[in-house]
Amino acid sequence: ELTSTPYLQGALTILDNETGGILALVGGRDYRQSKFNRATLGQRQIGSTVKPFVYASALASGFLPGTFIEDAPLRPGEIEGADPAWNPQNSDNKFLGQQTLTAGLVQSRNTMTIRLGNYAGLDRVMRVLGDAGIGDHTSKTPQLFIGNLAGNPRELASAFTIFPNDGMRRRPFLIHKITDKAGNVLYDASVIEV
Repeated sequence: ELTSTPYLQGALTILDNETGGILALVGGRDYRQSKFNRATLGQRQIGSTVKPFVYASALASGFLPGTFIEDAPLRPGEIEGADPAWNPQNSDNKFLGQQTLTAGLVQSRNTMTIRLGNYAGLDRVMRVLGDAGIGDHTSKTPQLFIGNLAGNPRELASAFTIFPNDGMRRRPFLIHKITDKAGNVLYDASVIEV
């Protein structure tokens, strides 16, 4: 039996990684029906999109892609600042034992990411997230290691520009340059690193 699909909304931001120029921005299905721009204003839980930033924090603190981390249930008291009853699982409800950082990131393993974030340190992870432009509105909790924090597609697209740009984030912009009729440049976004 087919059931009707509820009226879903979506959002999208595509940036030029080199400049930060916005190539596409979709804030919802139809502006006439909803003027709320989900791409720039909608704060939603970012989930596993946070994981590359946790791994980047670990790499910055000396871990290597081949370092092994345990993919196993968390033990009470193991994660600093976590409620002892906190018991996150992996999406496949399996634990794979010792895995490399590379495997943990590629397979998006929750327990590995939490352990890695704990080793790197919550303050360092929060600093990396803040430098990437996300997380300014987070509370200090290890749940952020698996994305229990809010963000929007524009913030996330900008944050991910740190990876192809040697750690420098590009500021998103819609207008590249404004000139007057005499050719004088009134505004030039150029490449701006933040």
